[in-house]
Amino acid sequence: MNDIFKQLSSPFQQEELHFRPGAIAKGKGSALALVYIDARVAHDRFNEVMGFDNWKNSHICYDGKKDKVVCEISLRINGEWITKSDGAGDTDIEGEKGSFSDAFKRAAVMWGVGRYLYKCTGVWVPFDENKRIFSIPNKEIYLRFKSLLSTSRAIEDSSKKPSIVNMPVVGQDGKRNWKPYVQEMIEKINLCKGFDGLNTFRDQNKQGRELLKIENPELDELISIAGKYKFESMKKPKG
Repeated sequence: MNDIFKQLSSPFQQEELHFRPGAIAKGKGSALALVYIDARVAHDRFNEVMGFDNWKNSHICYDGKKDKVVCEISLRINGEWITKSDGAGDTDIEGEKGSFSDAFKRAAVMWGVGRYLYKCTGVWVPFDENKRIFSIPNKEIYLRFKSLLSTSRAIEDSSKKPSIVNMPVVGQDGKRNWKPYVQEMIEKINLCKGFDGLNTFRDQNKQGRELLKIENPELDELISIAGKYKFESMKKPKG
């Protein structure tokens, strides 16, 4: 059982992952890239690990409505069928089809498929607001995502928590390079656990934020957007 779960929950390859824009920093040329897999990739994972004959799935509609669906995924382990399930509503993009595929992916997460992706709430990357596309290749987005995910695992493994981010020193030109500070702040906001963790992190870095607001309010706005998105994501009930 543990070996099966380990195989199902193993990370995906770069070409199996997709990214879509979440929060957009309007006028700033950046957006939060959210990672996801499509239902086909999850389907392939079950085939690879269990074989075609040792797993099955079914969908159940609430009150006969196809926009509210529960998916059940059953695995045959040691001769017995074990079932896990989860549900979803329709989506703005795919409607009825989206509800079925989302329910399947959510149920797959119950078996560990893609669960690790939830450890990263997204990475901020350059974004073309007019074309509504990212301004860098998917490969570069993936590398940033992978780096943030590695940071998340390192923090969990060492039992550390996001803390004070060091402010940049004044350079020879008399200015501070705030970009590395902002990037680290956003990454650590994504790693905060719960509302208490987020509020503590804000308090710990209050001094740096106040100075950043004075010297570069546009970069400070990126941190504010990341904090708001993190706060909203924690408010959403987890299925």
